[in-house]
Amino acid sequence: MSSGAALELMNHSHINLVLAKNQPTQVPAKLYECVAMGHPTLVITQTTSAAAREARRIGATMCEAHDVMGIKAFDQDIWRNAPGRVDGSSQISCEAIAAEMGALLAGRQ
Repeated sequence: MSSGAALELMNHSHINLVLAKNQPTQVPAKLYECVAMGHPTLVITQTTSAAAREARRIGATMCEAHDVMGIKAFDQDIWRNAPGRVDGSSQISCEAIAAEMGALLAGRQ
């Protein structure tokens, strides 16, 4: 599947799943794309992996592959809360993020 087709498929999804099992030092790029699209994202990986740390940092949910109750809780939370989506027409860029961060920091000083 092409990258464009994969992104289009993800855009039509309500949740995204990132599989990063047995990748202790790698962070899949799809993790960033899924979270940036505004979809609830579940990352399946080991608790101590780089993908797990990054998932927690950017707001994704992380579960180990054997954590059936955690995966079930994620699923139930999605169905209960039916989260809204980020407007897909907005552009994600370093400039936009820097402007938002600058405004946030200026408000705290």
